[in-house]
Amino acid sequence: MSPLTRKIVHGLSRTSALLFHFPGPSFRCPLCGFVGPFTTVHGMTGPRPFGRCPKCGALERHRLQRIVLDRLGIAVSARCLQFAPDPITPMLRSRCAKVVTADIAPEGDSIRLDLTKIDMPDRSFDVVYASHVLEHIPDDMEAVREVHRVLRPGGIAVLPVPIVAEKTVEYPEPCPREHGHVRAPGLDYFERYRKFFGRMEIFTSADASDKCQPWIFEDRSHFPAPTAPYRPPMAGFRHIDAVPVCYKTN
Repeated sequence: MSPLTRKIVHGLSRTSALLFHFPGPSFRCPLCGFVGPFTTVHGMTGPRPFGRCPKCGALERHRLQRIVLDRLGIAVSARCLQFAPDPITPMLRSRCAKVVTADIAPEGDSIRLDLTKIDMPDRSFDVVYASHVLEHIPDDMEAVREVHRVLRPGGIAVLPVPIVAEKTVEYPEPCPREHGHVRAPGLDYFERYRKFFGRMEIFTSADASDKCQPWIFEDRSHFPAPTAPYRPPMAGFRHIDAVPVCYKTN
């Protein structure tokens, strides 16, 4: 059993009594400081209890990502490129000297950028943050190549995707029931990043306190059509989230 697998198994065991440890249950949001019950998110597979902070709207992935970003100790002089703005954006703006938010269909003060063709100079950012983006992009490795290109040596890329399969499955076409996802990523998906980045760390829900509720409580044993032909079922009701941090070493 690999160290990462042992960590996940330990985390799932540690979380087995989560519903009983917190009367209510009550949690603490690391983004806004709210303490109290989190609300249910209604996703495509049904209700996802304890998913959303009722104050700031942060989901499970945002809470785990915030904890990971806190540990990274990003320099106050850092320039950050984010695809696309989300509940993490205010934290990045409070920590970095400059944050550029971008999207393929931008809103507000974001700019239009294609992640597979980033119209920015080489080595122009210290941090690139793209949460739940690569599962939408057919040529995902061209996007990772571009992320590596615009990072300065010593820079970091935070590139999480939803972990929704035991092993990554490529779809024959975008899945309409999954917001146009072109693949169902597994933990093995992050190995693709090693083609460009010499060092990578993977943080999971098991690395965060249960008090912030970083787990995905979701029944993935069946999926309604047209999802079913694409995405394979997963056993269990508690699932991990994961945050890969890639370091540019050259």
